[in-house]
Amino acid sequence: MKTTLDLLQKALVDAPSERQLSISLKLAPTTLAIARSRGRLSPIVAGKIADRLGEPIAEWMALAALESEPHIKDVKAIERLAAKVRNS
Repeated sequence: MKTTLDLLQKALVDAPSERQLSISLKLAPTTLAIARSRGRLSPIVAGKIADRLGEPIAEWMALAALESEPHIKDVKAIERLAAKVRNS
């Protein structure tokens, strides 16, 4: 299953640094470093990066929202819900 950190990695391929990518997205310079330390992107940050990369914004924002729910341990349930978002 892909994660929002996979999206961040994809964005960093063409970025000089995490800090510069943050600034170019009009975020605080440390936003992406903090997100990496937390292990996930917020829905807004995921949406901004998805938009920059031409990825489906709603799908990435939905995945970020799901990742922010630590009580959900059922990976299959998350994958099913993400598939429904993709197909809507």
